Amino acid sequence: MLPRIFQAASEGTAGTNLRQLYTDAGQPVWKAVTWLVLGVHFVPLRVLGPRGNWAWQTLMRNQTGAPDWLYLIPAIACFAAGMTVILVSSEPDPIEWAIGSHLAIGYTAAGVASAVVSRLTIETAIVLGRVPVDAPATIVPRLINPVSLIWPLAMVGYPLLFGSLGAVVGQSSLVQKSRTSG
Repeated sequence: MLPRIFQAASEGTAGTNLRQLYTDAGQPVWKAVTWLVLGVHFVPLRVLGPRGNWAWQTLMRNQTGAPDWLYLIPAIACFAAGMTVILVSSEPDPIEWAIGSHLAIGYTAAGVASAVVSRLTIETAIVLGRVPVDAPATIVPRLINPVSLIWPLAMVGYPLLFGSLGAVVGQSSLVQKSRTSG
């Protein structure tokens, strides 16, 4: 579903965007979606090209060609997951922060796995941000980076904060009343 949302939302945007780069390279749209998700979490990039290797700090919103509202999807997904765990749990009094921490383990593992499969090989020169990239080049997420360790905080922070918040809302008396009356 997310690749279809991304594809529909990014159609008609001006300039070359990430989805267009992937489809031009014959890659599936879901790989472009993983780049969008990695950009939301501030994962830095590494460009391996004819001019040598160099790092790109992070993929910014204006470089993906995606509308801003798509950046809310990880937070909404974590919120919904936290609430769902509470609603389907048989535990009488679950600890909300524990739910967020459990979600963080799987969420971070999925983020790292998506970084591993997100490799873009370009055959024609492009402009990444304001920096020209000569072809042929390969762009990969750079998980091990001594300069920017913001991405692990974001990968753990989203589910911890929004998953726990969803669990708190799911545990609220209003939601519990509507659950038992329905």
